[in-house]
Amino acid sequence: MKRRFSVRMKVGAVVLVGMLILSGLIFYASYRSVSRLLDQVTSQRIEASLTSGYELLDKQFRGMWIEHGDTDLMKGFIVVNDQLVSDIGDAVDAVVAVYRGEALSVSGFDAGADGADLGVTTLPDDVVSAIYDQGQEVYVQNIVIAGEPYKAAYQPIKNSRGDVIGVWSVAASQAAVRQGLNGALAQIGWISGIGLVLTIGALLLALQRMVIAPVIFLVRRIEAMAAGDFSVDLNYKFGNDEIGALGSLMVRLRDDVGAIVGRVAEAAKGLYDSSYQLSETMQQTESAIEDEANLASQFAITVEAMDKNTDQMATASAEISRMAAEGDASIVGAVEQTNALRDIIEGLADSVEGLGTRSKEIGRIVDVIRDIASQTDLLALNAAIEAARAGEYGRGFAVVADEVRQLAEQSADAAKDITQLVAEIQEETAEAVKSMNQGAAGAARSVEVVQESGVRMRKILEAVNGITAQIQEVSSGIGQIASGSQQMAATTEEQSASIREVALSAQKLTEMAQELEALVGRIKLA
Repeated sequence: MKRRFSVRMKVGAVVLVGMLILSGLIFYASYRSVSRLLDQVTSQRIEASLTSGYELLDKQFRGMWIEHGDTDLMKGFIVVNDQLVSDIGDAVDAVVAVYRGEALSVSGFDAGADGADLGVTTLPDDVVSAIYDQGQEVYVQNIVIAGEPYKAAYQPIKNSRGDVIGVWSVAASQAAVRQGLNGALAQIGWISGIGLVLTIGALLLALQRMVIAPVIFLVRRIEAMAAGDFSVDLNYKFGNDEIGALGSLMVRLRDDVGAIVGRVAEAAKGLYDSSYQLSETMQQTESAIEDEANLASQFAITVEAMDKNTDQMATASAEISRMAAEGDASIVGAVEQTNALRDIIEGLADSVEGLGTRSKEIGRIVDVIRDIASQTDLLALNAAIEAARAGEYGRGFAVVADEVRQLAEQSADAAKDITQLVAEIQEETAEAVKSMNQGAAGAARSVEVVQESGVRMRKILEAVNGITAQIQEVSSGIGQIASGSQQMAATTEEQSASIREVALSAQKLTEMAQELEALVGRIKLA
């Protein structure tokens, strides 16, 4: 069986490997950095030793460099020997060597001037290239002498003409430097190891609290939910990160699945009830289909009777259409007569209104007569007064004035009677005009009613014509229904077979609903 590793072990392994790799990279970078720094320091130091040793020799022995014999060199009048370079080497704390051309001339090594045991009897090729070919004044490199690392510096030895006749070399052992470097690296290793252990512990503790513990919590809850228990408690103080978002999603998942399962349970129960009712309904439908087969034959007989009735309806609708056409013609004549009557009434109304206008003019004339009678009566009174003043001479004038006054009074009485008659005539004329206007309005309404009746009669005529056409279509359709009723019986038998299959499917659906209800019942909700 394949071994199962926990999240804690996997995370710890990843952290450990990552920290080891990181520590290795840091240690390597530190080693490289310290090595470069020490190399720079030793290079500067060996260059300083090279310069100071050469200056010391130049102060002690003035003069130019001269080739002497086959292998030696002279400085001024002194042949440079092993003891001389050893003393200068002690002074600058380094090993001094002098080369003539490319071969070793003298050396401060204890192994002997020939240098055979040291492996430095000739200049390295890169030194020859740098000093003789490229003309560099100082060249520094790492070399190995007697199995030990050395830092060596070289500068050319020139004669009076400026020709390079040899090389002045100073070398310093790197054993102490390497030892110091190894010690420093050991300290860095110890410090890095302790820091690594502490860092790994802190990371594991932080991961335990922020990642591993919440993940284990969620895994256990998911296992419970996978087993069907959706009542698990998901109350946990998650952080504001992806794991916290996962926890929130788990809460939503639990609630949503719980709600869905609840609805599925209700749906399963409803499905069971519906399937049971469907099964019973199919049984009832099967018996109803048999009844429909019996009704189909009766329907064919009824269709034949309907075919005969439609023929009679077609004849009756044609007669109704003819009568509707005659009624439409009568309505048109009635409209014309009503319009003529309305015109006559409107003419009478105009005449009566003219009579009322004339009576108003008579009234104005009577008012004038009344005014004249009043003035005449006043004049008769003035004449009587003047006749009385005249005495005997005015008696005849008084008689005439009295007659005139009586005529004025009679005229006033007559004007009063005429005024009363004119008022009565105006009142009756107004009533007559009002009656005429009402008659004209009634005639207009009669015209509208008759016209509406004509419109309705035309609609009736159109409807009757449409009904006639529809009856003809119905008559044609009934023939098709008669042939279709024969097919209905065959179709009814096919439906009966289909209903039996549906009833069987409904029974299976009931069994499936029971199984679904049992499965849903296994899920535990809060």
